[in-house]
Amino acid sequence: MGQLYEKMASDLKLRRYSARTQKSYLWCAQRFVRHFMRSPAEMGSKEIRDFLLAHHERGASASTIKMYVAGLRFLYAVTLERPAEVQNIPWPRVAQNLPAVNSRDEVDALLAKIEPLKYRMVVMTAYGTGLRIAEILALETRDIDSKAGLIHVRHGKGDRPRLVPLPKRLLAALREYWRLERPRGQLLFPGQEPDKQLCPDTVRRAVHFAAAELGIHRRVTMHSFRHYAESPVMPSEPFDLARSSLISSADGLADSA
Repeated sequence: MGQLYEKMASDLKLRRYSARTQKSYLWCAQRFVRHFMRSPAEMGSKEIRDFLLAHHERGASASTIKMYVAGLRFLYAVTLERPAEVQNIPWPRVAQNLPAVNSRDEVDALLAKIEPLKYRMVVMTAYGTGLRIAEILALETRDIDSKAGLIHVRHGKGDRPRLVPLPKRLLAALREYWRLERPRGQLLFPGQEPDKQLCPDTVRRAVHFAAAELGIHRRVTMHSFRHYAESPVMPSEPFDLARSSLISSADGLADSA
């Protein structure tokens, strides 16, 4: 794609799309070009439809088709400034699967099985707040406002900040995590380096491993925990991290040592 690729990459960055979305959209555009071996500037709605139909006939999932539609919509509407080419391209219907985690006992068992402690707390935060894993891994200790009972998400989807409720049980768990781990640097859940974020795939693998150890054969994902945020199946005592007495301070994590 040459210069067109560079322009699309710049357009995505200027609109502050996430790194993951940028990579996906650019990959879709490249696949489109390879399919026809022509520049997108020389093609239009007919080729887009033919491309999507070809993948549908090959058995591509609805979510994959949806990703192609999103990437090509951006390519033509924004980068090529030809929105008419994609305005009639329909979004495929994507079936919403029911979450795998659906009982308090199962959640308690999974959380107890997830190791190490840092990974368990990431999952508990997703379960207690409904935050995406990328949002959780970007959290800093200053983002936990215990007095107001809020979490400040500075880097949400589309890089938009927002405030989300902080359940009391999750706050207690975070305080105990802070007491035991004392993470260095600003990040609440740092990676191997204090200023580097934890890799999301390592957390996902820990969840899958815990489910396998418990003999749970259904697919359990981080989205499963997000789906039940603030639901009645939230574990009654998810913060039993080391059988230690909990910190009762209400002045934030750093003051709860």
